[in-house]
Amino acid sequence: MKARDIMSKEVITLNPDDTAALVAEKFLKNNINGAPVMDDEKVVGFVSEKNLVNLISEIFESSIGTLASALPPIISDRLLKIEVDELFRDFERAQKVKIKEIMTKKSITILPETLIEKVAEIMCEKDVNHLPVVDEDGKLVGIVAREDIIHAIAKG
Repeated sequence: MKARDIMSKEVITLNPDDTAALVAEKFLKNNINGAPVMDDEKVVGFVSEKNLVNLISEIFESSIGTLASALPPIISDRLLKIEVDELFRDFERAQKVKIKEIMTKKSITILPETLIEKVAEIMCEKDVNHLPVVDEDGKLVGIVAREDIIHAIAKG
């Protein structure tokens, strides 16, 4: 069995200038957890839930560290409100980050003829959940997710 036999042909794609908020909406709306980033019909990267979670983690880690170091032993309500407001502003900034800043830039792709055994090997070796499928010209023709491999095994 080959990648073309199990790949999804309808692929939700992203643009490098999409914001983190838009990507999160697309993931939720389409019940997906990752998508290729396209520029001029070429795969230029990949964004997964992990990229979005890392973004939030980095921003909040920075904010919480600043907050913790700024807080005196006795916290006034007014000071706490100011610091919480700053956390919300940081979250709003995270929503506006362009995905070209957080995407995995060296996206691994496979060909339609790639055997699913090789697809599984690549996914495990590179610790990825999806592999975009491209033709000989580099044009996106599908995507294989780990779930696709599991379905193939279940169907026999």
